[in-house]
Amino acid sequence: KKAHVKCFTRYLGKEQLLVHTEVKSGFPPDTPGNISCFYYFETELTCTWTSGRETNLKTIYTLYRTVMTHPNTVDSCQSKTESCSFYYPNASYISSFCFQVKAKNVLGEASSDCVPIPL
Repeated sequence: KKAHVKCFTRYLGKEQLLVHTEVKSGFPPDTPGNISCFYYFETELTCTWTSGRETNLKTIYTLYRTVMTHPNTVDSCQSKTESCSFYYPNASYISSFCFQVKAKNVLGEASSDCVPIPL
């Protein structure tokens, strides 16, 4: 939500605008949950999640895909919605992935646990 605030002064019997600003309100993101993923053979790997309450602010979601046997091997994609996809050739199938979603806006951030999902 947003509103406009104006501050006036009265000078010589007339109102004069001193300053005008926009005020926005919203919420920090909730922890994303209920992550699920679908694998379309050699084409696409798409994951979805629930984001919680509406933040009323621009919120960016980053999906992290980690190879559990090699924790330093991480791919990511970003989205403004509750889904994100990896496309060929980055849509490979490995049964030892775990997936984590981080939600971030100007008021804060929240991350899910890294959830192992067998594809």
